[in-house]
Amino acid sequence: MKVYTTGQVAKICKMSPTTVKRRFNEGRLKGYRDPVNRYRIIPLEYLFRFMQERGIPLDALEDDVFAKVLIVSHDQALIDNLLQTMTQENGFRAISATDHNVAGEQASTFRPDAVVVDSAMMHHATTSTIQLVRPNTTLVIVLVPQEGCSFKLPNITAGLRKPIDAISFSQRLKTFIGAKKELL
Repeated sequence: MKVYTTGQVAKICKMSPTTVKRRFNEGRLKGYRDPVNRYRIIPLEYLFRFMQERGIPLDALEDDVFAKVLIVSHDQALIDNLLQTMTQENGFRAISATDHNVAGEQASTFRPDAVVVDSAMMHHATTSTIQLVRPNTTLVIVLVPQEGCSFKLPNITAGLRKPIDAISFSQRLKTFIGAKKELL
């Protein structure tokens, strides 16, 4: 379980440490005191709720709270379907790319937890995409056509057959990412 000190919460929420301590002591910010040194400790879940209730932007918690996904495909319908499903479900931040060079740039700036690559982009482009994004992410999931496609790809976490159900896919993806980091 990820936890924060009052100093860390003050930086994240852009408040003074005194204000954070006061909110903790008043019970508005839930947490507990460390039994040894009596520091105030705020678990991620309580900090997330505190920020949501007060309308504080969650950008600073994005890496800790959300499953960040980069979708790489030429198929705009597939991209739209996955993006719509992931934005409707809580806990996802998703972006897309239609070119492997753009995907590499986005992977280095967005730092996704998972990259979903459509193998219909042709074998060479798929391999190039994986090579570009692999250093910046932990999970690479490739979507392969129904039957008849049997090329091997290096450095992938999983290969899933198309067509995919976007809802079950996003749940499966959340499970993959949840095994790597704590998600709310």
